[in-house]
Amino acid sequence: FGLTHKWEGDICHLSGGALKDGRVVMTDTTVSIELTLGFMAKMFKPKVEDQVNKWIDRIVHEKEEA
Repeated sequence: FGLTHKWEGDICHLSGGALKDGRVVMTDTTVSIELTLGFMAKMFKPKVEDQVNKWIDRIVHEKEEA
């Protein structure tokens, strides 16, 4: 999707493509994802949210099974 990322400690900064700005913040017990979509990508916000939620669910279930 043309994204770039940069880790600073427990924070991953994302940018590029249709993503204006984003970050993933990890703690011992939580993962927080904040995304700011570019103007044109805002039309697809529900689809983006759905895909991110599916991705998170898949990762959580894989960890539970391990």
